[in-house]
Amino acid sequence: MQHRAMRHGEIELKFGIAAPSVAAVDRAMTGRGARSIAIESRYWDSHDLRLARANLSLRLRKSQGRWEQTVKAPGSNPAERLEETVPRRGILAGEAPKPDLSLHAGTRAGHLLDDALGNPVAPLELVHTTRVRRRLRVVEVGGSAVEVAFDRGEIEAGGRSLPISGSRCSVRRSCTRSVWMARASSNSVMPPSFQNLL
Repeated sequence: MQHRAMRHGEIELKFGIAAPSVAAVDRAMTGRGARSIAIESRYWDSHDLRLARANLSLRLRKSQGRWEQTVKAPGSNPAERLEETVPRRGILAGEAPKPDLSLHAGTRAGHLLDDALGNPVAPLELVHTTRVRRRLRVVEVGGSAVEVAFDRGEIEAGGRSLPISGSRCSVRRSCTRSVWMARASSNSVMPPSFQNLL
C-alpha cells in the first residue's frame, strides 16, 4: 500500500504560559469557539539519541482515532522547519505502535533519517509520550490564516509524569509576515499580538 507524504515548510512560534495564566488562556480559547482535540504523541530516538544530535524528531501521533508519523527537521531560520507527515495505517485498537521508517523512503526526511541513524540502522526506542487536550482555532491576520493552539496535559518518561501546557501559532511557509510581526512585538512569554488572537 502506498502512503502519500505531506511535506511542507512551516513557520511556528511557541510560547510558554505561566502557571497562574493557564486557566485563563484555556477559558479565553474556549470562549472564542476553539475546537477541542485529544492528542497522544510518542517520540522516538536511538538509545544514544542520534536523531536529537542531528536536530531531528520522529513522532507517532494519535488524533481523532487516526495515527500519523511525522519527521521534523530544521529550516532556514530558527522558526522555520521541514515537516513530513504520513498516515500510519494498520494499527489495531489498543496496539502500541512503532515507527515504520520505510514510509519516508526516497524523501528528504527519509534521507535525513538514514544519515542520522546510520547503516545498519540504529534501533529506535520510545523516549517520551505526551497526552494533551488541544484548544484549536484558525484566525485571519494580515490576510494570512494563522493556526492558534493551546495544549494542556502531561508528559511521561522513565515511569514519571509531569503536567505541561503551552501555546503556539503557525502558518505555512508563504505566510511568514504576520507571524514575524507577532514575534517582533513580543515583550513577555506571550506577545500582545498573540493575546489578540485569543
